[in-house]
Amino acid sequence: MSNSGVGWGSGAYGASPWGGAMSGALQLANAVASRENAVQLVFTLPLYLSGLGDVQDGEQPKLYAVTPVVGSVGRDGTPPRAVSIASVAAVAAPGFDLGQVVELTLDRPMTASPSTYLVSCVGLVSADLSTPLDVGHASAQFAGCHKKLVVPSLDAPTRTARDFANPQGLLAAQAASPRPALVTLGVTPIDDTGDYAYDDGLVGYKKRVLRRLMTTPGGFVHLGADYGVGLLGYGKKLATAAARLRMAARAETQIAKEPETAAVKVSVVKSATHPELFTVVVLARTRSGQDAKLVVPSQLFVA
Repeated sequence: MSNSGVGWGSGAYGASPWGGAMSGALQLANAVASRENAVQLVFTLPLYLSGLGDVQDGEQPKLYAVTPVVGSVGRDGTPPRAVSIASVAAVAAPGFDLGQVVELTLDRPMTASPSTYLVSCVGLVSADLSTPLDVGHASAQFAGCHKKLVVPSLDAPTRTARDFANPQGLLAAQAASPRPALVTLGVTPIDDTGDYAYDDGLVGYKKRVLRRLMTTPGGFVHLGADYGVGLLGYGKKLATAAARLRMAARAETQIAKEPETAAVKVSVVKSATHPELFTVVVLARTRSGQDAKLVVPSQLFVA
């Protein structure tokens, strides 16, 4: 408040209401596709949104309609597909009162831009139930939105998964560092840029397969209770045929979950030099056509 007699807003203090109802017409000011299956509507006043399904409840899908604009086409040349409204909800947006912005969730994705849709509203009222929707400003056009889906292809360059290098053998050391003779196995080396080295491709794939084999199921909470085979848990157990088959089956299931795996075969065979020791042999083929073989000693002992 100021001493000049002017109070809140432009009216004189005591001569104009403060905290009273908003004035003006209720109109649909704008519409924009917020997702490939949703459109947000902006109104000049907050809507009455009770969520009870009464006659004037603005959360009723039947009070809105989204229709394709005839003659418009999407980026791929197809006309806009028909959609219907599944639900309506208020959106908390900065600079707007709650109820001024509502989002219509559609039952399916729209056709990509520049296809055009028309949204129309009927029967809406302001939050204080005093102002009905201006029928002359109850509709608006907006451009469709659709996420571009790229079909996976072995010919298309894609970014492969990579991790900090942790070489466990000569080939991994050679792939991780320009000076593999100076690399300590099990330690992340430094590449030729002076930064920590990464591994990817077949080296990284083998490391992730080995990690799955050695991890106890549920050992990493963020990866889920099903992640891991748990080879270390078979220590000093009888190498029965049933136990070997169970291990091989679980290993194949786990390795198949790696995104690069196209095919995998796991077998548990007796070592030729140490009859008491069994070895897990993994034969896998990646989606890029590379073959990978891992031979992992397993602490399965015969009786």
